[in-house]
Amino acid sequence: PRPGQVDYTNIRWAPVINCVVRSDGKILLVKRNADLQLYPGYWNGVSGFLDDDKSLEEKVAEELREEVGITKDQVVAIHLGPIFHQ
Repeated sequence: PRPGQVDYTNIRWAPVINCVVRSDGKILLVKRNADLQLYPGYWNGVSGFLDDDKSLEEKVAEELREEVGITKDQVVAIHLGPIFHQ
């Protein structure tokens, strides 16, 4: 982890954010890298660990920019859904 981040390497439960990106009636799905430890090769929304002190809105913006190149000014709205355990 980078400075200021929580290390979830050997933990059984970790909070994550999963972004559902919708544009023109379509939903963006991304395929996870085959080399990842968790769910390699699976299709998913844009996701990332909640591993620092940033707000949910800041994390959404960060993950969208880092993973798919969507900048903050391209985001029209952010709607927070229910929190659930999986």
